[in-house]
Amino acid sequence: MAKSCRQGGFTLIEFIVIVVIIGLVVAITITRLLNRQDRIRVDAAKKDVSAMITALKEFEKCYATYNLELEHNVACTITSYPHFRSKLVDTAGHPYIVPDTTNFTNFIYIGNDTTFTITVEAKDRKKTKITGTPEKISQ
Repeated sequence: MAKSCRQGGFTLIEFIVIVVIIGLVVAITITRLLNRQDRIRVDAAKKDVSAMITALKEFEKCYATYNLELEHNVACTITSYPHFRSKLVDTAGHPYIVPDTTNFTNFIYIGNDTTFTITVEAKDRKKTKITGTPEKISQ
């Protein structure tokens, strides 16, 4: 009788199949992790916009306008977040609370006597655009 010379262990094909399966599991896990990080970044940017909206509503109660330059009947456009923050002060000169650090880029604020729009891009891979108004936050 012929004896089998196969010893214990994996064949090359079995080894390749195992490596491919492990690779697929790792790829799926990394994709899910990146998507979760993107959702977290978008949510953080939305929270920043929400804080700005709250501060702007307080500013409007104090000055009866959303125009941060305090000029009535004209629109105010600000594209620098630090400049925006410096304008958000009450009549005593105390700043309204808005985030120090930002979870967004490309800040644009447009305000007039009765309304405003804040537009930012989240720091996610898709650069999700978030818009805030006195009524809502949308993406």
